[in-house]
Amino acid sequence: MNKNFFPEGYKNPIGEQKEEEKKKIKENYTSPLPDGETRLRILEGPIMGFVEWNNKKPTRHTMDVNQGQLQQMNDPKHFWGFKVWNYTVGKVQIWEVTQYSIQQELEKYLNIDGWGNPKGYDITIKRTGKDLETRYSFSPIPPAELDPEIKAKATKVYVDFDKWFAGEDPFGFEPASEREAVINENGDTPDISIDDIPEL
Repeated sequence: MNKNFFPEGYKNPIGEQKEEEKKKIKENYTSPLPDGETRLRILEGPIMGFVEWNNKKPTRHTMDVNQGQLQQMNDPKHFWGFKVWNYTVGKVQIWEVTQYSIQQELEKYLNIDGWGNPKGYDITIKRTGKDLETRYSFSPIPPAELDPEIKAKATKVYVDFDKWFAGEDPFGFEPASEREAVINENGDTPDISIDDIPEL
């Protein structure tokens, strides 16, 4: 093979772009959770909706979809999306929860005195098994203030969930002007009733 076929130092830009996209996905998202234990602190959310997969790519829909639209989707899953601090990798990520068992555990501790809002304590999720045998165990860690250094780092990273829904890169370091439409004056996302979720 003639090694001088391409100009010296040439690299396929499309290939480099795809590798960079894969790297971003691996670094910025903790869904699916890796095998073993992952320790997280929820910072913002939940942002709720439905996700379907086509050709290994997700398409997300808001909670505004109706029953007819849901039936036309490809095996839609109801998700909760969070901005989290992942202690395991030491950075802000998006955590998309489609597992009903994890959603149940989060909701259960939300209503237990001494625990409440999961933004006030860390949680550990342990993943074991593979494929249909995959299991998740949920362990909350007693409430404690978020480390000031972690809080300072996390505050600098803004997650634009509108871009996330659109399939674009949602991470930035300058708050978008639409942020106030997503987060209310208390710094929390608006509450959504379980009754607002259409049945599949």
